[in-house]
Amino acid sequence: YETAPIWVRVPKPTGEDSFFGGIIKTPDTVPHMLCLRRRKLETLGTRSRTKYPDDPDVMFLFTLSRAGLQGHPATAHGGFLNVLFDEMMGQTMTCHYPPTDNGGYFTSGGTLYTANLNVNFRAPMALPGTYLYRGWMTRQEGRKSWVEGELVDVKGGGRVLAEGTSLWVTVGKEIEMPGREKAKI
Repeated sequence: YETAPIWVRVPKPTGEDSFFGGIIKTPDTVPHMLCLRRRKLETLGTRSRTKYPDDPDVMFLFTLSRAGLQGHPATAHGGFLNVLFDEMMGQTMTCHYPPTDNGGYFTSGGTLYTANLNVNFRAPMALPGTYLYRGWMTRQEGRKSWVEGELVDVKGGGRVLAEGTSLWVTVGKEIEMPGREKAKI
């Protein structure tokens, strides 16, 4: 594995990524996060693959604090866990593409959008805590990509706390963005 930059943790001048890169990047929310990308990770083309728990495409190791993330006392809010899955699954997919000149990973043809995200919760996620995300891009067809992932309790013997599946769509290089002029991607 090799480290991969987490570009959603960096706020952009356009305001993009301000939620994950600012609001929840504090000592009271998600103070630490590391992404590891499997070496020799390639695009799938029209192939599909099965997830192998011991060989994820991408892993995130991260800490969650208590104050800003609680739903029930000392328990992470389920909606927040959906946010984690959305961002981590997006990075799982983009890590399959070569790095750009500035070290980021992008799709070969445009902007990524989450078309579908399903999360199944198996057990509460205690706060504070250190957790592991494991993700796999399992299929790709044209502009569509499918990703699977799971959140694991590092201190709880590797118990899976939540599992997710998602469908991502790549939109062309020039698109209408709500509230602003066409963006050239």
